[in-house]
Amino acid sequence: MLKSRPDAFPPHEEAARLRRELDAIAETIGIDYWNILDREAAARTPVLEVIKRELIRGEIVTEYTLVDDLVATKICEYFFPGRGMISLWKTKRFRRFNSDISGRGIEHPRRIVVFSPSMIAPLAIRASWETTKSLLSA
Repeated sequence: MLKSRPDAFPPHEEAARLRRELDAIAETIGIDYWNILDREAAARTPVLEVIKRELIRGEIVTEYTLVDDLVATKICEYFFPGRGMISLWKTKRFRRFNSDISGRGIEHPRRIVVFSPSMIAPLAIRASWETTKSLLSA
């Protein structure tokens, strides 16, 4: 049986519905840490450690995906200046380019060479990229 967290539901009906959905998802995938007292005493600490790792892993994957998308966008802007992404996706040339460079992930050697310091990239992207790389290798 799912027990909601002690704080009250948000006042809006939509927010309350989303909260119930999130509670159900959390219970289904086993990260409902607010129900930890329902577990056996000996299992509480290991379960909380697993939940913590899962939450951190999810955030790392989310951050990696965001940074990867930002890097891909910057690379595309560098090689295809002044053209919108929607119009670019309609060309075979861009789809091949994207598959070769952008579609292989942030650690692909060609991508690292292309995304060099000589390329203009916001500091936030570079900082996030370095942080994410270090987290992934930890």
